[in-house]
Amino acid sequence: MYRKLAAAAAALAAGLMAMAGAQPASASTSVATIGYGSSNHFGVACVQWAVDWYLDDGSPIAIDGYYGDDTLAAIKEFQRQEGLTRDGLVGPKTGNKVIAVINQYLDYNDDWNFTGWSPHYLSDCYDHVRTSY
Repeated sequence: MYRKLAAAAAALAAGLMAMAGAQPASASTSVATIGYGSSNHFGVACVQWAVDWYLDDGSPIAIDGYYGDDTLAAIKEFQRQEGLTRDGLVGPKTGNKVIAVINQYLDYNDDWNFTGWSPHYLSDCYDHVRTSY
């Protein structure tokens, strides 16, 4: 499990560092809904990371900030498991669940030495994923 977490965290960190500055920070209630072809690459990478960690089904999705077919399928599965409408859109309801997954990860993993990166990358997701709060 730690290897998967470390690999996912490293991929997210690399992707977010590459995209740093690509999206201006804004209140999460005003962020546009994330969907297929979304230009919110930072937000998409956050969603990809959270959904990949949540599903942990042995078929990881690329954490590259681009919303394509694999991301759509993973988000729909995430929505199914969370009892949400399976539309593949990350609006406030799905966004709330994504942020909850990120918070769960941050609470669960207090030893960051195994990943080699700082949790502030995940904290930045709050500004790029639409929520209702």
